[in-house]
Amino acid sequence: MPIHFLSFFKAPNSVIKEIVAIQRDFLWRGVKDGSKIPWVKWETVCKSKDEGGLGIKDVKLFNWALLGKWVWRCMLSPGMMWAKVLHGRYGRIKSFSKCSNVDRRASWWWKDIVWVLQQGNFWLNEKIERCIGDGTTTQFWEDKWIGGLRLLDVFPRLYSFAFDPLSMVGHNGTWEGSRWV
Repeated sequence: MPIHFLSFFKAPNSVIKEIVAIQRDFLWRGVKDGSKIPWVKWETVCKSKDEGGLGIKDVKLFNWALLGKWVWRCMLSPGMMWAKVLHGRYGRIKSFSKCSNVDRRASWWWKDIVWVLQQGNFWLNEKIERCIGDGTTTQFWEDKWIGGLRLLDVFPRLYSFAFDPLSMVGHNGTWEGSRWV
């Protein structure tokens, strides 16, 4: 089954299905068009050799990993040209927890990026730590920068009186030696 040029303009899931179909056909049928019975689950085939599989790459998981790498790079280097282009077209990637539904007219690629962001709500956002630096890229109330907690959750009443609830850490104090004042 050849992949046609126009296949790459399809939704990513359909392209992934085509690639997996090619992998499966090659493994189960070989080069000739004979039909053979798949005796092993595809999930088992995709496991590493140490885990009893054949070590064949799971294309869907690999795609998610690559999309996650885009997200990570956008968060680490928001000043890069491609990150600025994404910001101009779709909005800035600031936090996994601030990701909302995507416009249905957006590209398939961006829809997948948003999906990865939404998955981040479940595990990555809890594990990520922020390097405050000069405090100009971390929001004082809404980002998790002290003990993995958002200050707006810890001090909701104080937050309701905040003059600028979207202010950055650097605008709310200064470092005096190793102490924040």
